[in-house]
Amino acid sequence: MRWIFTLALALGALGGAMPAQSNSAPGSLQRLTEQLGEQNLLRGAYAVQRGERLELEQRIGAAPPQPAQRIGSVSKLFTATLILQLVDEGRLRMDTPLAQFFPQLPNAQLITLEMLLRHRSGLGDLKHAPNFDTWARQRRSNAEVQALIESLPVQGTPGQQKVYNNSAFILLHWIAERASGQSFAQLLQQRIAAPLRLQHTELLPDTAPPPSFERSTDGRWLPLPSTHPSVPLGAGAMLSTPAELTRFIRALFKGPLLRPATRQAMSTLADGMGLSLYPLPNGGPWQGQGLGHEGVIDGAQSVLVYFPQHDLALALLCEGVAWPRDALLAELIGHALNPAQRSPDLTPQPQRLALQASGMALQSGERLALRGSQAPLRWDRGLGFDGTQLNLVWNAVAGLPLEAKLVVENEKGEALRWEKGGNRIWPAGQAPGLLRFDLTDDRLWREIEAADAALFAAFNQRDASALAGFFSERLEFFHDLGGLSGKEQTMKNFSHNFGRSDLKLRRELVAGSLKVYPLPGIGAMQTGQHRFCRLEGGSTVEQCATFGFSQVWEKSAAGWQLLRVLSYGH
Repeated sequence: MRWIFTLALALGALGGAMPAQSNSAPGSLQRLTEQLGEQNLLRGAYAVQRGERLELEQRIGAAPPQPAQRIGSVSKLFTATLILQLVDEGRLRMDTPLAQFFPQLPNAQLITLEMLLRHRSGLGDLKHAPNFDTWARQRRSNAEVQALIESLPVQGTPGQQKVYNNSAFILLHWIAERASGQSFAQLLQQRIAAPLRLQHTELLPDTAPPPSFERSTDGRWLPLPSTHPSVPLGAGAMLSTPAELTRFIRALFKGPLLRPATRQAMSTLADGMGLSLYPLPNGGPWQGQGLGHEGVIDGAQSVLVYFPQHDLALALLCEGVAWPRDALLAELIGHALNPAQRSPDLTPQPQRLALQASGMALQSGERLALRGSQAPLRWDRGLGFDGTQLNLVWNAVAGLPLEAKLVVENEKGEALRWEKGGNRIWPAGQAPGLLRFDLTDDRLWREIEAADAALFAAFNQRDASALAGFFSERLEFFHDLGGLSGKEQTMKNFSHNFGRSDLKLRRELVAGSLKVYPLPGIGAMQTGQHRFCRLEGGSTVEQCATFGFSQVWEKSAAGWQLLRVLSYGH
């Protein structure tokens, strides 16, 4: 079935409330931050420090009940600093093995403090544990967090490659405490906060953290569930303010926190990573000219960056983001390095879309609907129409396009089939021209999804005979650790594991990761992520990890069979 829509755009406008607090932002930047607050597009705060002078400090949107905000993984910079101070004092060494503190962890004798700091330990990241988000919302003891880290499969060989790792900085939090005989909170206060006069920079107390927010379709900020601070610890459980963060990062480069040689080592990159510092920003004309760290925890986002050539420090903390955080970061950097820069005008422009359909062939009880990111569209409920015309007015804001997808719903408004592929995007003031919506490939998706489900039902049931039926005689199976194998060797590997009474394996598809592409003359290509779990040696704790895959399915007389398999990310 095929539908063709013609969309016509015309101009119009939105409204809002809540002015931004300000002191000295340039006019163009000031107007931008006011609009972000008025329209509930972003709530947070930022600061710019040039040399020893705090040049700019400003709040966007509603003021929080306390001045400090969550900084997420920017906490790792503080943890790294404490560890490096202990190295400077001779209490630790960069080559100190992890086994000195946690001998029971995988490869503990091979992993050094430097590998932990550079994200090269190869340890499993606790954020990849099954149901981590739900598990992490409750208070957890150190023993529970450590047990979770110990249960994770490794991600790689120590020192071999950089793989971002939260577990490493939780371990560094505990190592700092054991090496010093003080709590992390005491170390932070005595060694960093007090010398730099940071009044609001601290490890979160063992209570509920300040909330972060997501913006609803009607423009309201709704609080999000929070990660309990007992879980991320030195990897992401700190509070601070933008002004105090800029003072801290400048002190890393210019102040007395570390010895000069240690400061140099901290900013020396290997595979794009220093000792918890890395190049920022990630795009734009100043890409990679600064050094710093970013953070995301729940809905809170943070960026801290220092530009050595300009002696310029910048911090941005967001409790809720609808307008892109990195777009505001680019504006702040631009105004700091080029005061004449003009910021975009975010005055909303209501635009009209006239959608017209033809040639629909829906089943009884089905309707066509549009779902999207901005009012009057929503992602959880479609705006339906009868196939003749839908007149839609939406409010366009520069830098914040409307994203939408076609969906077929039943009479209860439940989604039956989504348009495949990426979201349709309409930037402000940009007419999209003729768009073709096509759901005819839905049959192919359903067939491949069914074949994939049957394939791994056989895997989960340890049915080697059924599993073999899904593999073509011309199979080429490439595993990024095991190498290339054909059907015979692949089945030997599976049969060996199935025959082990002390090993239980389970596979599940990561929801929403699957994509299917037609391959004319062959069949289809499938990409996605799957989670493999193993229970070994009488253990009661499953070890799970998520990997990527790409597969080519061939349509033959025997049905759908796998011709090519690529499994990676091990």
